[in-house]
Amino acid sequence: KSGGSSAAPSAQATLNRLNGEIATLYADVDRADAAPTLALASAVAETERNFATVMQRWNALKNADLPALNRQLRGAGLPEVQLRTAPASSEGEDD
Repeated sequence: KSGGSSAAPSAQATLNRLNGEIATLYADVDRADAAPTLALASAVAETERNFATVMQRWNALKNADLPALNRQLRGAGLPEVQLRTAPASSEGEDD
């Protein structure tokens, strides 16, 4: 085989997938001239629940797993994994 992965997509929610879902939901809400439908409200609620779950996993990784990994890396004389945040965009940009 050349290029790409043949692995099936994860059934578990990810930040990347939620980002796409949220963008789609915002676009649907913005496009309508009426109150959100029951289906849209349900999709928003499900996405919010999934986001909470993903953030719990992220915080566990960041606060427990990453420090443990970095201790092992230091012990092996290897550089630690450092989390970096992207600079905040200016307010009003891309509105």
